[in-house]
Amino acid sequence: MRPRENFSSYKDQLNVGLNIIVSMAVMYIVCYYAGGGVFREEWKKILCGLTGMVGIFLVETGLFLVKEYEGHVYKEEKEKRATKGIDGLTSPNSER
Repeated sequence: MRPRENFSSYKDQLNVGLNIIVSMAVMYIVCYYAGGGVFREEWKKILCGLTGMVGIFLVETGLFLVKEYEGHVYKEEKEKRATKGIDGLTSPNSER
């Protein structure tokens, strides 16, 4: 499967933002209730939720950076092959 150009449309940008917001909210809820089984004080449960939320944000940011880097490398390799005439039927030096 060939990777698409990243953020080629408004919909792609919205999907990434919504994914991060939803994953952070879900992780807060999960960690809040998991912290409730360990701690009795409310502030400790909230702290567990916030820690999970920040943790998933860091994971999502790392995944985003890897995806962008791979897209950038793919684009550079595609341009390099195109300048050598590998992608097309004609070489770049031939007349059209």
